[in-house]
Amino acid sequence: PQRGRLREHVQLNVDIIGDDSSSADAEIIGIAVDLLQRLGLSSKDVTIKLSLRELLAETLLASGLDSTQLEPAMLLLDRKLKMTEEAFKKDCQAIGLIYEKFEVEISHQCGQINDAIRLSEQGKPQAANGEGSLPLIHALAANGVLNWCEFDMSIVRGLAYYTGTVFEIHEATGKERAIAGGGRYDNLVEMFGGPPSTPACGFAMGDVVLRLVLEDHDLLKPAEQYMPAPDVFVITARDEEPQTNFTPLISELRQAGLHVRHSYKATRNVGKLMSDANKAGARFAVILGKELDEGNVVLKDLRSGEQEEIARETLIEVLRTKLAACEGG
Repeated sequence: PQRGRLREHVQLNVDIIGDDSSSADAEIIGIAVDLLQRLGLSSKDVTIKLSLRELLAETLLASGLDSTQLEPAMLLLDRKLKMTEEAFKKDCQAIGLIYEKFEVEISHQCGQINDAIRLSEQGKPQAANGEGSLPLIHALAANGVLNWCEFDMSIVRGLAYYTGTVFEIHEATGKERAIAGGGRYDNLVEMFGGPPSTPACGFAMGDVVLRLVLEDHDLLKPAEQYMPAPDVFVITARDEEPQTNFTPLISELRQAGLHVRHSYKATRNVGKLMSDANKAGARFAVILGKELDEGNVVLKDLRSGEQEEIARETLIEVLRTKLAACEGG
C-alpha cells in the first residue's frame, strides 16, 4: 500500500433513495460538509469538485465520439492523472477522441458553470452552459454549501453505475487522495434486484485519508481523549488468580453502575498499571494489595495523587460520594 491507502479500512456510507431531484444531490453534499465542519475543517481546507456525467457525455459526443465509445472515454478520463501525457494521448487516439478539441470545450463549459457558481454565491443566479447544472447550483446555494464547491470535468468517478452528478472531496493543497466521493446512481438499486427506476444518490468516506487530513491540520487528538473517562481503574498487585478477588470486584462495581476498566497485562508492576489508568483518563484507581488480607483496598485520586486505605465493603459508597463531589466541584 501507499500513503492514503491501507489493505483494510472503515467506510462511512450515506445514501438517499427514492428522490431524483437536484435537492437530494445537494443534501448529500451538505451532509458531507456538515460532517467535515464538525471535525474542524472549513472550505479553505477542502474543496468539493463536482461534475455532471450527462454534460460530460454531451461534450464527448460533440467532440466526435459515438455512444458506444462514451464509457471507454470516461474510464480513460478518470485515469488521466495516473498516466503519462504520452500514454494518455495515445489511448485517446485509439478511441477516436481528439483531446485538444475536447479540452477546449470542457474548459469553456467549466468556466461558465464556475462563473454561475460565483454569481450565485453573490446572490445573482444566472443560467449556466449545460441546463443540468443550474438546478444543482441553486440547490447547493439553498443548502449553504456552494462556497465549498468547484465544477471540474476531470471528476468522472470511473464506475459505470453513476448516472448524473458526481463529486469528490479533496484537501485544498492536493497533497492527499480524495477524502470522499459519490454522486447519483439511479440504476444501481434495480441492478441489485430492487424496484425498477429507483433513483438514488450518496457518498462514501473512508477513515484513512480523513485521518491524514485531520492530522495535517492538527485536528486529531490522541484516541484516549475521545473515549468516555472511566470512574475507576482496578489494579491488582496480588499473587493470586483473578477469579479470587479481582474479577468479582470489577463485576460488583459495574453492577453498581460505575464505569470500570482494568488492564489485561500479565504484570504485578503497579507503576506500569497506574500509567495505564492515567492514560485511560480514570478518575480513581483501586489497588488490591496486601491490605486486602485485612479487608481493605487502596483508593487513589488520580487528579490529586492522594490515596487512602479504606474498607473493601465501603468502596462503592465511598466512590459514589467522591464522584458526586467531583461533579459538584
